[in-house]
Amino acid sequence: MGAKVRNVLIAVIALAVLYTAASWAIGARVQSELQQREQQLLASVPYVRIVSRDYQRGIYESSERVTYGIGGPMAQSLQLTRGGQRLLALQLTVRNRIRHGPLPGLRAFGLASVDTQLQLPPALERQLQAPLGGRAPLQVHSVLGWRGNGHVEVTSPALQMRAANGGTIHWQGLSGGLTFTPGMRSWSMSLSVPGLSVGGPAAGQAAGQAAGPAGAATHVELTGLQFSSQGRLAYDTLHLGHTTLTLQQLEIQPASGAALRLKDVAYDTTATLDGDYINGAAQLRAASVQAAQFSATRVAYVQQLTHVHGPAVAAFTRAMRSLQANAGAGAANRNAITQAFMQLATQVAVHAPVLEISQAGFVMPEGQLQFSGRLTVPGLQAQDLQGPVPLLALLQHLQLSADLRADTALVDKLLGGSQRGAALATQLSVLEGQGYLKRDGTAYVCHIAVQGGHLSFNGQPYPSLSPAPKP
Repeated sequence: MGAKVRNVLIAVIALAVLYTAASWAIGARVQSELQQREQQLLASVPYVRIVSRDYQRGIYESSERVTYGIGGPMAQSLQLTRGGQRLLALQLTVRNRIRHGPLPGLRAFGLASVDTQLQLPPALERQLQAPLGGRAPLQVHSVLGWRGNGHVEVTSPALQMRAANGGTIHWQGLSGGLTFTPGMRSWSMSLSVPGLSVGGPAAGQAAGQAAGPAGAATHVELTGLQFSSQGRLAYDTLHLGHTTLTLQQLEIQPASGAALRLKDVAYDTTATLDGDYINGAAQLRAASVQAAQFSATRVAYVQQLTHVHGPAVAAFTRAMRSLQANAGAGAANRNAITQAFMQLATQVAVHAPVLEISQAGFVMPEGQLQFSGRLTVPGLQAQDLQGPVPLLALLQHLQLSADLRADTALVDKLLGGSQRGAALATQLSVLEGQGYLKRDGTAYVCHIAVQGGHLSFNGQPYPSLSPAPKP
């Protein structure tokens, strides 16, 4: 053997030894980081506990089997009911195959890669074997970077199968991903579900038809679900950012009774930090909603909540997590939760938050209903709420301005022909005679205002909030 070949062999052997040693050392770091991240996640959802864990660490790869169950005060509450005890028996087991870096699985460069699979009950696993062609029903592939960053890919293959009760399931699959920075200081995630159809043994009616006779099966149809979220961590506790969810259509046809149908639903939220204040906005819209005797289009709710004291919200979030993780279910825990809520309400209120509902309403064949309003409490001090009747102090600072408009034919439709509806209609006539309600063409209109402890409707003082006259 020539000297050149010998030197190459020595270099290859040395490199293999170094890589093996590095992979073993990295394996120890990976185990520590994975369990640390898991503890951070469980701290934010204290109603989940680890039932068991089996971690087998090797040189180039490791394996892990973890079982999760319900824990904390939620578990203590569930023990009090028979149905709750059955829920406590539910557990989720996952199996992780962890390949150590620096070249995990020789397919990436990083600290490690993790392939996660759900462990299904044996009977269900056998039932899914043929429809899935031997593939896992849910596949999660994660790559961990050297600095604590990483990304996760989630997929689920499409399947069509007949359930044990003779019904049918048509699942069009799932895909999604998550990218995060060290310590989850920021992240971006997405999820897409093209469609799901579930029908019982008697399903097969055309969409839009009335429910069949007794014994007909419930039918569920979901189409075009999309979810995305981007955010950052604030105060090491709060997750602020932008989230959107859209749904093309959802139909639930029960075995008997009216169906629920939603079309073109869009939900959007944004939360940003400006100094020590959180500014948030949310809107929920739907092209149409049909349920029982309610059929509406252009359904919308749009609100803005601004100037919310961020440190108070962060302190409340930490307190609630601590209570959920450590306190028991009982009067002491309920009192602690009530105290935390009161402290949050006080701290937020004295910083003059502003709630504005810019649009809320819907349209029905009989007409439309629209509402908008703005509420704030400027000038409120903490000592104002420490008196014998804090609600009165709050009302003195409360400023509310709201407008309601509803077509009269729509109001008649919503009241219906019941005895209670007739009584409400009579009350509306009385309010109209008193000036609290007015008519604008074929619609009821009302401007509601609260200022300095005085409540008024269309400029007419309402006595309930007005201070008693001085003798």
